[in-house]
Amino acid sequence: MKRQFLLTTSATLILTVIGIVSDRRFSSAQSTKFTCLPPGAQFNQPVTMASTARGDFPIILWSSQNFEHWTNESGNKFDPTVRCEMVSRRFQSYYDCDLLDSKHIAVATIPLMENGKTQWYPAVLVTELDSPKARQCASLPSDGANVSSVRGLLFMLPPQGDIYGAAEQVRKILNQLDDVRFPGDETIEPIRN
Repeated sequence: MKRQFLLTTSATLILTVIGIVSDRRFSSAQSTKFTCLPPGAQFNQPVTMASTARGDFPIILWSSQNFEHWTNESGNKFDPTVRCEMVSRRFQSYYDCDLLDSKHIAVATIPLMENGKTQWYPAVLVTELDSPKARQCASLPSDGANVSSVRGLLFMLPPQGDIYGAAEQVRKILNQLDDVRFPGDETIEPIRN
């Protein structure tokens, strides 16, 4: 009788711990919000921030002036603040559609015309846009960028940008945000763009 009680109690304890861990992972993942914070006390440039149940984490620090000669459909130059706002919305949209996963981060180069010449820009993309999950999602990004024809665009880097390093850093950040073992008091190294 005592042995059966111990077995039942142990099994209940194990199932409870599994339930707490999986529930914590689900609630932590579901509560992530990506926003653009303007320059302020903590950062002297715009920053794409991930707000989670474990805290706020900078994802991308925006400083590149390489895109300011272009404008979006609203006539706004692609300065660091505009890029931060657009990319933060993209992060949130892909996240809301459950497509922002480290396994689905890819790289590409995008040809854009500049002064009559083709300039190649490295870009970080989200793949899996033909999946049933993506087809059912109404909030996929469409923000009027001149490169809106690039499916899955997450963000572009300046021509000399380290595309593979940026993609790997996005993967690392996404893994840390999703990992309940990551206590939140460690630092996530943001991408500098």
